[in-house]
Amino acid sequence: MRLEPGVTYYVESDRDDTVLLALDAKQGRQGIEWFDTVRDRLFLPVKLEETADTLSFSSGEARYTLQKLTLELYQHKVGPKVDGHRVFADTESVQRFYQQFPR
Repeated sequence: MRLEPGVTYYVESDRDDTVLLALDAKQGRQGIEWFDTVRDRLFLPVKLEETADTLSFSSGEARYTLQKLTLELYQHKVGPKVDGHRVFADTESVQRFYQQFPR
């Protein structure tokens, strides 16, 4: 999977419990970076793996996996962890909400 502009991603890590969302995610020579709704993050991937639906990489001791945030992922993984758990009708409305999220 390639990171796309304007897409919000759900982020999981095996050791970093501070990750959840990746807005404005980019992959470049500097590394993989995103805004997580609170701060900017930048990682220098040691090992990178792509599948059709995920981008995974290791950085230091932690492993990170990004996948497009869908309605199902929001309902089961994100919503219960955010204040003001919103109700969305579909994936497009979840994506639209986070595209307009203030920086």
